Formats: sequence, C-alpha cells, structure tokens
Amino acid sequence: APGNQLVDYSVKVFYDDMFNLSPYQGSSTDDLDKMWDDLYGTARTLIDAHSAERLPNKTVRVNSGIHEGEYIVQFEVFHQLHCLNSLRKSIYRDRFPEMNVLNADMTVNKTNVNHYEHCLDRIRQGIMCHADVATIHWDWKDGSQLPFPIPAGRNGINMINMETTHVCRDFERIKRWAMERNLDDWDKDQII
Repeated sequence: APGNQLVDYSVKVFYDDMFNLSPYQGSSTDDLDKMWDDLYGTARTLIDAHSAERLPNKTVRVNSGIHEGEYIVQFEVFHQLHCLNSLRKSIYRDRFPEMNVLNADMTVNKTNVNHYEHCLDRIRQGIMCHADVATIHWDWKDGSQLPFPIPAGRNGINMINMETTHVCRDFERIKRWAMERNLDDWDKDQII
C-alpha cells in the first residue's frame, strides 16, 4: 500500500474511557465535532502511477487538470473514523437529526440503518484485522467477588485497569502525508 513507508510505531497509554475522559468524549459541541471531523479530513488521497500499479485493486486515475495522471485512494483508517463519527453523531438525535435511525414519522430510516450496519461491520473487521494484543490488567480488592470494568481502586470494588499500554502506528504522520496529497475539490468528469 502507498502508506506502508509511513508506518512508524510509538508506545501510547489509552485513556480509561469511563473516568479519565479523552478529548474526544462528552456531549456533542461545535469544538468536539470539529475535533472529530479533523481526524479524517481527507477522503481522497492522490498517489502516483507507480504506487497505483502496486495496489491489489485498481483505482481511478485523474484525467485532466493539475492532478492529471495521478490516482485516487482513501486510507481505510479515515473511512473507519468517518464510520465511528457517524455512529457517535447518531447518539445525539437533537443535534444531528439527519443521523437518526427513525424518521420524524417514527418509521425506520433504512438508509441510516444500512449505513450504520456497514460502519459497525467495517470497524469490526478493522479491529479483528489489527487484533490488538495489549493487555487489560485485573486489579482485585479484598472481600470482593467480581471484577468490574473501571480503573482499579474506584469505589472500593474489584476492577480491571483500562488504562492500557499499546504499540501504535503514528496516526499523525499518516494523516499529515495524506493531507499533503488531499484532493480537495474535484470534478467527477476528471476521473477515468
């Protein structure tokens, strides 16, 4: 893939998503929505003919204009982030009525349901493909019988520690590379 040369790794500790909220959590606001949108601001990335020839599947070539002879791809990570953000927006029905699974007349919005089913399965496939083997640690308290999935030591209950250490690809590096090659405005008539 054209992005393989970009893959660099670093160690990161994931936020515990219940008590130590990440900047991407919380009720939908203009600032939070912009942060999410900025994660995947590129839907179309340009690659050269040599890179396109090496792809396992053919992609389309730009036929005219300043990008003539280049090819269009999208990195899967940006598609998955779009899907995840769509699912996030569907939680906030009043803020994003167009994302609801029910229409105003309470009938099912099949387009949105189909989109979210597609998104859920795409994210599932991505998770299974990358099969993160980082460990979640179990912390036990005396006298308790069952663990509970929140950070250790809260409320005196046995809990698992969700602040886990992972070896991650450098997302910002991949995003920068894609944004430098982003096809912002395009005319579908320029595509072969």
